[in-house]
Amino acid sequence: MISGLSIISSRHPRSNPGKVMARARYLPGQIVSFEVKRNRGKRTLTGYLASRLFIHDNRARAIISEGQVLIDGNKIDLETIVDLKAGSIINITFPAAWPPYMQPTAMNLDIIYEDDCMIAVNKPAGRVVHPSSGHLTGETLQNGILHHLQNTEYPDKMISPAHRLDRYTTGVIIYSKTQKAYKNLTASFRNNRAHKTYLVITDGTPEWRELTVDQPLAVRPDNRELRWVPPTEEQQGSKEAITHFKVIEKAADWSLLEAQPVTGRSHQIRAHLKYLNLPVMCDHEYNPEGRKLHSISFQALHARELQIPHPENSTELLLTAELPSGFSAALKELRETKK
Repeated sequence: MISGLSIISSRHPRSNPGKVMARARYLPGQIVSFEVKRNRGKRTLTGYLASRLFIHDNRARAIISEGQVLIDGNKIDLETIVDLKAGSIINITFPAAWPPYMQPTAMNLDIIYEDDCMIAVNKPAGRVVHPSSGHLTGETLQNGILHHLQNTEYPDKMISPAHRLDRYTTGVIIYSKTQKAYKNLTASFRNNRAHKTYLVITDGTPEWRELTVDQPLAVRPDNRELRWVPPTEEQQGSKEAITHFKVIEKAADWSLLEAQPVTGRSHQIRAHLKYLNLPVMCDHEYNPEGRKLHSISFQALHARELQIPHPENSTELLLTAELPSGFSAALKELRETKK
């Protein structure tokens, strides 16, 4: 065991959250002021605000169009070309109410860990991580986190997922509560200091016991929502992707694998297993013609563990999410069939 490693599972009680003393941000009606640190040149303000405030471009445009942004006291609109110079002061007044897709929504949360600056939950299948195009009804996991924290006084409240899980993938996911936490958590993922371990049931059985797949991934030409390993001659523009696989259990026509992605590409595990002709069981996108089970209706891919430095004190956390009932039932069904 790593020295100083704190182990938390979804069956452990969460720690007692306290107050965070920092600057206010992202609250309805809130006024945010900051200084431009270096010359940015002539430009519209949308992209800069989105990057600086960690918000979507559409959200930045809405704030600007509502006349809520001042630079050195001058109101800015969407078409204004500004010369962003070091020392300029930007003042932003957030709208008095959240847009519908950011409304807090009551939902049951399986909380693995929580403290002053972060919260980790066991995401259920079918729950989208955060609002995005096509998911603006207020039913994402982020809406549930907002509801959970809506009555907590965090002067620097910044509730945002630090990483992503596919809609039907279950398991550990972390949300920040403060800007500092978001910055440090995302840096850990970006700098490979976050280590993820998944459990996955595959359609088919590998001949190997352990295998590292080092194959680049790209957007599939026939469906931009999916990823694939393109032929060597078509790999220009693809992104490096590395996944370690280890066999935990196998039968004649299925296997239970442990997967540890080194890189963090979209659909990486699913696309690499498709490449190996071992697609994820019940994956309707990468394995639509594959074996169907009575006990599970979602892809059998679970983010079991996440080891990451704590965003405040760098202590290593090992967060563990219990298997969803459907995943456990699928294993039972497969094992009984094997007999």
